[in-house]
Amino acid sequence: MKKYFPLLIISALLLAAAIGWSIRQRNNFSDESIAAEISSNLTREIASLKEESKLLSKVQWSKLNHPFFLIDNGKISRWSKIDPVIDIRDYQGDFEWKLIQSSHNDLLFYKGQESGQLFLIGVIPLRVEYDLVNQYLTPSWNKKIFPFDGIKILNAQSANGKSVCTPDGLCLFKIQTERGIFIANTTSTVLIACSLIATLAFIFYWISELHRKRQYVFAFGGLFVSLAAIRIAMVQFSFPSRWVNFGDDEINSRFLGQSHQDLENL
Repeated sequence: MKKYFPLLIISALLLAAAIGWSIRQRNNFSDESIAAEISSNLTREIASLKEESKLLSKVQWSKLNHPFFLIDNGKISRWSKIDPVIDIRDYQGDFEWKLIQSSHNDLLFYKGQESGQLFLIGVIPLRVEYDLVNQYLTPSWNKKIFPFDGIKILNAQSANGKSVCTPDGLCLFKIQTERGIFIANTTSTVLIACSLIATLAFIFYWISELHRKRQYVFAFGGLFVSLAAIRIAMVQFSFPSRWVNFGDDEINSRFLGQSHQDLENL
C-alpha cells in the first residue's frame, strides 16, 4: 500500500496549487477594475438589446434573446419570455433605463415609447434568485455582464461601491465585492480534476490490493468511506458546479414564453 502513497502526495500538491492559484486570481482583482469590466460588458449588452428592439416587427417574439414586453394602456399585450415577471408599478414614470431591485432580482429596464399609451419594455437581468435555494439552485448573475458571481449590486445613488457607467456618462448602478468571494477559473478547475483523478487512482490500487488479499470487508468498507468522503467534499465545495462556467444556465423558455399572437400564427 505504501508504494501508492505518492498518488496521495500528488493529489494534495495539485489541490494546494488549485487553491493557491484561485487566491492569486482573486487578489489580482480590484473594485475599480471589476467595475470597468462590467461597464464595458454592460455597454455591449445595452447595444445588443437596442438593436434587437428594432427587429420586433420582423421576427417572432419567441426567438428574441432578451425579454421584451409590449404595454398597451397599462396592460401587457405581448411578451417574448415569461421570465422575469414584471410589476406594472416598475415601468411607470419617465425614463429610458431604470434599475429595479427586489429581494429576488436585480433587473435593468429599458423603456421605449411607441405611440400614445403604447410602449415597449426591454429587460436585462443582472441577478436572479429563486424562492427555493440549495446547492443546485443558487442565485445567478448575468454571465454576459459580470465576470463572476457574488457581486453586490447597489443603487446608483448609494454612498458605497463603484459606479458602473456607459461611455456617454450614464451611471446605472454601483457594484461592491466582498472579501473572500470565490472566482472560478479554468486552471484551478483542471488542477482539482487532476487531483481527484490521482485520488481515485490511489483508491483503485488500494482496494484492488485488499481484494487480492481476500480482505473483502475492509475492501468494501474502504471503498464506501473513500467515495463518500469524496462526494461530501465535492458537495461542500460545490465542485464542479461553482468552479466551471457552464454558460447561460437559465431555463429555455422560448416555447413557454410565446405570446398569444405567436401561438395564433402556429
